[in-house]
Amino acid sequence: MILDDPKTFFIGLCLIVGVVILVNLSLVAAIRGKNPHANTMRHAEILHKAGTSIKDPWKEEDQNLAELSRRVASLRDQMPSEENDHEDSK
Repeated sequence: MILDDPKTFFIGLCLIVGVVILVNLSLVAAIRGKNPHANTMRHAEILHKAGTSIKDPWKEEDQNLAELSRRVASLRDQMPSEENDHEDSK
């Protein structure tokens, strides 16, 4: 087994620790980005979006409901002529 040989165990442990450190460093680099100024702009965008959502938290839902209402009204405008056709055929 791997625990029988301390040298193999140490090499395996070092490889695992190295991979974990490498993955963490790459994640941190991806989050920060290469350009520090761009990172500041990203923070400003996040703060702006947060402020906007605090002012009107249901803005997107309200827009979606208004669009749904508009579409339903459009369908209702089309329905009376179809209902009259069905009633005439009875």
